[in-house]
Amino acid sequence: MKKWQVVTTGVAAFALAGGVLAGCGTNSSANSSNAANTSKPSRYRCCEHIAEGETITVWSWAGGPQLVDVKKIAQAWAKQHGDTVNVVDQSSNPKGFQFYATAARTGKGPDVVFGMPHDNNGTFAEEGLMAPVPSGIINTSAYAPNTLDAVKVNGTTYSVPVSVQVAALYYNKKLVPQAPTTWAAFVKDANAHGFMYDQANLYFDYALIGGMGGYVFKDTNGTLNPNDIGLDNSGSIKAYTLMHDMDSQYKWMTPSVNGSIAKAQFLAGKIGMYVSGPWDTGDIEKAKINYGITPWPTLPNGKWRRLSLV
Repeated sequence: MKKWQVVTTGVAAFALAGGVLAGCGTNSSANSSNAANTSKPSRYRCCEHIAEGETITVWSWAGGPQLVDVKKIAQAWAKQHGDTVNVVDQSSNPKGFQFYATAARTGKGPDVVFGMPHDNNGTFAEEGLMAPVPSGIINTSAYAPNTLDAVKVNGTTYSVPVSVQVAALYYNKKLVPQAPTTWAAFVKDANAHGFMYDQANLYFDYALIGGMGGYVFKDTNGTLNPNDIGLDNSGSIKAYTLMHDMDSQYKWMTPSVNGSIAKAQFLAGKIGMYVSGPWDTGDIEKAKINYGITPWPTLPNGKWRRLSLV
């Protein structure tokens, strides 16, 4: 990874559109703490291409159709600018995202990363393993504010949002013809046809915690207070009680049920509902399940909450 090129991690950091490389190079004043930097001068300035004939390496953690599209866009960039762009598929790398960090620390990382979830930004930014996204690259009017906040670390943007994935309630229309919109209707359908989800995962649980009045850090007009943690307030306790009732009172699942078990039960047509995200839609369609997607119903307190942290 050279000083004149940039690695931005995040929701999906690599985007080529209209001939503009989303992750463009830093100049000679780039973060000197970046262990992977070298002394080569910049050949990109504010994403303005100022040289030709260079080789750009892209690591993609998104496989399948997304990887095909990334390769097409990368080759279009290469043809337009006289560069060589090598796209490497890392989607099946058993070492996961840590593989990037290890490589970057030794100067063997890529120039651009695509498809890395934004929750890696904090750690990698603190280590100096990635560069900020230059101003003017992101059309901020095209995104919801929380999407832009998700790719920032201490107010600095470290990746380009490409996709936003949230969890939802999948339901088998053969068993549950109409999506439940109230908690009473949800309980009735779950009692009759079953419901499971990865209950030991805060990503999914926050729909209940937040909806019942809990929170992770207190949010005051967009500013999070790390000293005010709301995971033990009265609302959160009500949410934990509700989750416990799913196991002990309603017997919908046991504490050992994880996402894989819930998904397998749904694909087999053994339960009518489960919570997951768009990453499972392909498998549901392959299983030929006549399914619908809907938000959580209103909770026992009459309130509704989004299904995930971001």
